[in-house]
Amino acid sequence: LDPTTLAITGETHTDLKNFGMAIDDKGHYFYTTNSLDGGVSKVDTQTGKIVERLFFKGKDKDGDPIGAREILFHNNQLYIGRVTDPGYISIVDAQTMTLKGKIENVGKWVTGIIYSPSTQRIYAASGSGEIAVINPANNKIEHRWKPDDGQKYLFLNMAEDPTTGRLFVTDNSEGKTTLVFDEHSGKVIKRLPGDALGIKFNAKRHEVYISQRESKKVIQLDATS
Repeated sequence: LDPTTLAITGETHTDLKNFGMAIDDKGHYFYTTNSLDGGVSKVDTQTGKIVERLFFKGKDKDGDPIGAREILFHNNQLYIGRVTDPGYISIVDAQTMTLKGKIENVGKWVTGIIYSPSTQRIYAASGSGEIAVINPANNKIEHRWKPDDGQKYLFLNMAEDPTTGRLFVTDNSEGKTTLVFDEHSGKVIKRLPGDALGIKFNAKRHEVYISQRESKKVIQLDATS
């Protein structure tokens, strides 16, 4: 899409169902997970053509491919959250599209996954209401953050305010809220009630935007308060 007019400038037909997306640092290729098929496709941004594809081995308890959900491009590697219990992250070489390894026991259903330039850590959300803090230098889980209120959560997506060290985490199912974690302590410092799905942080306006499925709207909040 043209970002100004929203006019369609091109289309890519992957012939598989798509879910998460990431793009390389130079904008030459984007990557999309083929969730129900347990794979990931590499697409040339200039031509819109699929140049390579990787399917992961392994089936779930029903015999279906283990879902490949959200995807993160970092340091020429793809970190792909896998939807199973216990969930894990597949690590793929973005250039050769070969599997390099995996991070195990991340939580039940790995959902959202982002990289923090301020802490230089990867955050992976899970359906077990937990944030796994991963060091990409060795791909080890260093911390596991969970709310200490005893309630049940199913985390989905995340956004970061790097200036203040806050991590916003949505829950559209169990808690129906957005939790705000302090990245320095791993503690929840605030809760924003309401069903929450997608989330983006606007550093220039110090605002956070949260999409709500049930109310069919996007709410805009002052992130300074």
